[in-house]
Amino acid sequence: MITQTEEYKHTKGWGHSTFVDAALLAVHSGVKHYGIFHHDPDHSDGDIERIEAVSREIIDRKHSKTNCFAVYEEQEINLS
Repeated sequence: MITQTEEYKHTKGWGHSTFVDAALLAVHSGVKHYGIFHHDPDHSDGDIERIEAVSREIIDRKHSKTNCFAVYEEQEINLS
């Protein structure tokens, strides 16, 4: 399993943040719902589940009420 740090060495410059940085930004910004999207197409479902779990752990450690979830293909989200 590749770690976030190892992966970022290969994707730095693509214009994306790491999922840890994104989770921390969501917490510090006080967002209510944080949907993880724009996944690497080479990631397996297990990889996405791991990213989601680690992101939730980060949010929980910060005692945030931010709802974290991984967005899936063709998912519809009501913004009202």
